[in-house]
Amino acid sequence: MPEYPSKSLPDYYKVLGIKLPPDRVTPEIVDRQFRKLAKETHPDTLAGKIGRAPTELETDKSKKAFQLLNEARSILGNTDKKRVY
Repeated sequence: MPEYPSKSLPDYYKVLGIKLPPDRVTPEIVDRQFRKLAKETHPDTLAGKIGRAPTELETDKSKKAFQLLNEARSILGNTDKKRVY
């Protein structure tokens, strides 16, 4: 795994479920994993998955998970940002 600039950064490879070595991860792989996980975590799809109106806590949790996915895609999908990460 790469050395992180800060210990407070999450492991974006784990967030996206990518198990390849970092030097083999391409923007296409990042996008594919993001789309797959986005369908599962997007706040708008939450009601359909649970079969009822989501609570505020469930909606907030889903929003945070989706934001983390977006952040991971933003960093790992951009070659320059990935190099700094």
